[in-house]
Amino acid sequence: MALKEFQARLDDLHHAAQQVGDVTGQDGVALVDTVGYDNPTVRDTLVEITDFVSEWRGARRRADRMRADLDESGDAR
Repeated sequence: MALKEFQARLDDLHHAAQQVGDVTGQDGVALVDTVGYDNPTVRDTLVEITDFVSEWRGARRRADRMRADLDESGDAR
């Protein structure tokens, strides 16, 4: 159940990011292309999200290494 909730939240995050990318200014150009990193609030938010994703990827790599260190009995090799 927790994995389904996790996947649903990731899907929500992906959808939200797509919606942010679709916001346009009065000239019809996406604001992420014209404002993007020039806005400190936008920059800080994007950096925070990127940091979260990096931490999650690192956790996944650590979990994969831990699993590789266990044999089928669950005992460390």
